[in-house]
Amino acid sequence: MSQDYIIKPTLEENLTAFEQELPRVLTDHNGRFGVGNAVEGFTYWDTYSDASQYGNKEYKLFGFIIRQVSHIQKTESFTRNIAVRLASR
Repeated sequence: MSQDYIIKPTLEENLTAFEQELPRVLTDHNGRFGVGNAVEGFTYWDTYSDASQYGNKEYKLFGFIIRQVSHIQKTESFTRNIAVRLASR
């Protein structure tokens, strides 16, 4: 019997990945919302709501961040307690 484990990138890894991508996407996506993580990369949406819906649908429990593309970065964070149940095969 084997179990699949999900290794989620840490918040710091996700933030670092976004910060590294920021200079490349600033011109084309300024004001939009990037959603993604350090493993899968980021996609960009016009509204926070659209980015949130996409993140919840695509990443489920894997973990993701949403950041607005801007020259000025502000931090808004929240936590959510999520219990993860691993399925046996």
